[in-house]
Order: sequence, then structure tokens, then C-alpha cells
Amino acid sequence: MEKRFGPPLDVEAEIVRLVKTGYRKAVVRIGGVEAILTEGTVAFVAPYQFKGCGIDPLAYKIVVVKEGYLFPGLTQIAPRYIMLLTPGSGDMRIDQLAYVHRRKPAYPFEPDAGFDPEKAPDCDQSS
Repeated sequence: MEKRFGPPLDVEAEIVRLVKTGYRKAVVRIGGVEAILTEGTVAFVAPYQFKGCGIDPLAYKIVVVKEGYLFPGLTQIAPRYIMLLTPGSGDMRIDQLAYVHRRKPAYPFEPDAGFDPEKAPDCDQSS
């Protein structure tokens, strides 16, 4: 559970449906919002995944997916979409991520870092 950017949300939710195939999922209703909670890391990349949870994404005015990328299967059913840049391990602003185990300097993390091919390590692809 990601806790670096805020505490867990304490809410009262109605369990609408439990899905026990694949990673277990729960469809819950919080106020007027339905959400799909998953047991593990699951990327919703196609409409059939919603239907497997008993949800038709085309029946909703707004559908939100927490992804770093909107997959083609979803762009085909979305008349428009908005990419939100949020903090966390999936942040698309790579300069915002805390890379602890990497060489320094490295572009684009240090924009002034240069690249000298003469000093680059050999990449022997024969092994």
C-alpha cells in the first residue's frame, strides 16, 4: 500500500460485488461512486476487464483508471481522456522519482549531463 503521499482513506463502502476469478476484486460503492478494488496489481487495459466485474464502462459518464498510460483498448471507447500526473511509483514525470541506485550524473535527471561515446562502457553483445 502506497503511504508516502497520504494516509489510507477511511470510508464506509457498500460491497456491490465480489469477483473471485484471477486476482480477487471487489466492486464497492462509496456515495455515488463505484470503484473496483483489486487484490494485486492489475492494469485495466481493455473493456472486457470491466465487464468481468459486472460493469459496462460505456454506461458511465466518467471512468477513471489509475495507470501510467491509457492502453489502446481503452482509447477506442473513450471519446476523450485526460492524463493526470500524480505522485507515486507510477509518476510519468521521471525527474520526480527518487532514483537511489543509479550512476550520477545521468540525463535527464541532471540536464547538464553530457554523453561521451569514447568514455562509454563497451557493450559486448556476443556473450
